[in-house]
Amino acid sequence: MHRLTPILFLLALACDPSKDSVTETAPPDDSASGADSGEATDADGDGFTSLDDCDDGDAAINPGAEEACDGVDNNCDGVTDEGVLSTWYPDGDADGYGTSEGAVEACEAPEGFSALGEDCDDADDRFYPGAEETDCSDPNDYNCDGSVGYDDLDGDGFAACQECDDNDAAVSPSATETCDGQDNDCDGATDDADDSLDTSTASTFYRDADSDGFGDLDYPLLACAAPEGYAADATDCDDGAAGVNPGATEVCSGLDEDCDGLIDDADDSLDTSTASVFYGDDDGDGYGDPDNDVRACVAPAGAVADGTDCDDGASGVNPGAAEVCSGADEDCDGLIDDADDSLDTSTASTWYTDGDNDGYGDPSGATLACESPAGAVADNTDCDDGEGAVNPAATEVCNDADDDCDGQIDDADASLDLSTASAWYDDDDEDGYGDPAASSLACDAPAGAVADSADCDPDDGAVNPAADEICDGDDNDCDGQIDDDDADLDLSTASSWYTDGDGDGFGAGSVSVSCLPGAGEVDNAEDCDDGDVVVNPDAEDVCDGLDTDCDGTILNRETDSDSDGAMACEEAWWIVTGSGVNPTGSGAYSGSQATALLTASGVSLTSSNWSSGVLTSAALDAVGLLIIQGNWSFGTLSSADSALLRDWVRDGGSLLWIGHHPTSAGCAAAAALPSTFGITCTSYTTGWSGAATSFVSHPITDGLTSISGLGGEEWTFTAPAQVLASVSAYSFVAVVEPSEGRVVLMGDEWPYYNAGTGSADISAGDNKQLIQNVWDWLDRR
Repeated sequence: MHRLTPILFLLALACDPSKDSVTETAPPDDSASGADSGEATDADGDGFTSLDDCDDGDAAINPGAEEACDGVDNNCDGVTDEGVLSTWYPDGDADGYGTSEGAVEACEAPEGFSALGEDCDDADDRFYPGAEETDCSDPNDYNCDGSVGYDDLDGDGFAACQECDDNDAAVSPSATETCDGQDNDCDGATDDADDSLDTSTASTFYRDADSDGFGDLDYPLLACAAPEGYAADATDCDDGAAGVNPGATEVCSGLDEDCDGLIDDADDSLDTSTASVFYGDDDGDGYGDPDNDVRACVAPAGAVADGTDCDDGASGVNPGAAEVCSGADEDCDGLIDDADDSLDTSTASTWYTDGDNDGYGDPSGATLACESPAGAVADNTDCDDGEGAVNPAATEVCNDADDDCDGQIDDADASLDLSTASAWYDDDDEDGYGDPAASSLACDAPAGAVADSADCDPDDGAVNPAADEICDGDDNDCDGQIDDDDADLDLSTASSWYTDGDGDGFGAGSVSVSCLPGAGEVDNAEDCDDGDVVVNPDAEDVCDGLDTDCDGTILNRETDSDSDGAMACEEAWWIVTGSGVNPTGSGAYSGSQATALLTASGVSLTSSNWSSGVLTSAALDAVGLLIIQGNWSFGTLSSADSALLRDWVRDGGSLLWIGHHPTSAGCAAAAALPSTFGITCTSYTTGWSGAATSFVSHPITDGLTSISGLGGEEWTFTAPAQVLASVSAYSFVAVVEPSEGRVVLMGDEWPYYNAGTGSADISAGDNKQLIQNVWDWLDRR
């Protein structure tokens, strides 16, 4: 049997086995009273209890709701429709506008009322705000604005509705448009925007294309105000250049900036700070005499911009000339030949450093100079100018140096003196030890060769004299001994072995350390009784008084608390919550096959009817299996009963809770059972037909294809509860394994009858197999 973790299943179903039929009545409505507890409830689930909620039957009405215009106190503040009413005005002429007299506030417009007010004549639908007034001779104020269109206040012969300013007699459709900022002729256009403008009232402006404030005389324009890009001044001589105008300063630019007809050096108003300095160049080499300077926009004849010539009488001497080996200062820097770091070295000779004084110079130490530096020679074939013994005339030996300067070192040089070489051995397995049968002479180890020749297996890198002997069947350290026969064996690679006296694969006893186990040894010491083959960590702990699975404990029910000679796990107790019903005696369960299946497995079964106080710690400690069958007359479990059942299950007890098809008691019997195991009774269903044919894999569902019932209480299940079978969306069988115990919930009692009056009893479908599976899973012997 499998050992699982039980959780308390809470089921309260009502059953009256003394009658052949069931009378169904509606459950009592406890929503308003908070059930039997007297506590405030939240019947409509809106987050407010009946203590604060003014209508606990409507989730849209509560202290947190927003007041709506509906004649209801939505937010429970004692006032209806506050802050959400609209104002409506009586509209006698039905023109969409009413009067403020008689206005009312309401959610919706009353008959004959409008949302708009300010009607100046509610008896005539021609009068309302916004009405048209098109007849200049009509004295009526149709649009309610306090004025009419036929007035002529300024006496200019035009009614107010015919002109744009009835307060100014100079403004009328017959007036002339002038530059005064007014729409004189009432055509909607003012001054320059009016094509009927009297241009005799305008001014002349000139195009200023470069926006420098001076305009072009060739492009005049008459206007009331200067348009964008025009100026009143017409003296610009280049309207395409903003820097050219009579107010500008003449500078060296090639332009007549100040519009006086003179340019650059020809203009005596030239700003000389913009001119350049030029120097006389008598020898014509492009470099002038610094003592002969003049300021001008353009260089005068015989003058240049550069004034750095050190000899203006010799054209080959100037700062741009190259210093050469000549004994003269050609580039005017005050330095001559080798003393000048700008010397043109193409005119010099090449010299090579001879640091070891062997007569051969270092090619990387070349120096260009007019004259030979100290310690330098003309030859450049030395390859190591720090070693006098290394030069083209020396002999090549094993020393990691190119002794003869031929570009080849040691083994790479065919002229190597082999008397200076060493012997090397092939190391194909790259373990640092070579093959004594494969050697060569060289200065340095050839690729894949080493100096040591002691490898006993040149093809295995893990085998050599420096290796540790380990448990692998090889002579790892080349000493001729293998694994357990080698005194140098690394015992950290060996295993620990334990005596297995009963041959069950689990050891105890003494321990040995070696590569291979001896006779009767295993690799663990987990057996708690090495003399009993059925006792080991793989065994299942059953009702036998022993620690069968070697976990250090026995089942909590493997005790005889009532001293009747039987352990609690060998005894069962069947409680029926109605009166006059005995599952092992007379009544509907007389000779029940369900009880027979249980007692046939060796369980001692007792039964009783429910009464207050029947559940006690002593009574529960004496049994391993408790069956409780619900009945409508049972009432409600006390919280003390619930706590006893919860703790008993957690301590290893097995509980079967059998419900009953619906009665008016609803969930009353199970209401106080703890819901922490993931099972909560919510209501009861009026019954269903058909059978469960789909099952979750579990020992209780083994061998089942169809089981039947006639209805039951409706439950909700959350983890760790697991539903194994359902009918018509109602859970029929569920299990929980909290802590040490196990719980089975049966939603109906019909499968436990010998022969029911409906379609479901122990003989229907696989009901008998179901009951057998339930007993086997709960009775863990």
